[in-house]
Amino acid sequence: MINIAEDPKLIEKYGERIPVVLLNGEEVFVYRVSEKQLRNKIRGLSQTSSIFGRFRKKGSS
Repeated sequence: MINIAEDPKLIEKYGERIPVVLLNGEEVFVYRVSEKQLRNKIRGLSQTSSIFGRFRKKGSS
């Protein structure tokens, strides 16, 4: 997590459009974040990325 208030370049880029959530560099939420949708997007990433596979509990997919 990055606090844009600590970076003038990010304040200039995002201004009032906070919160902004990026996953793999892609904006997936602006202004409002749905917990359910965010979890689904993270799960989608974890299924396509081997780095997340190491953190999954055994027996779950």
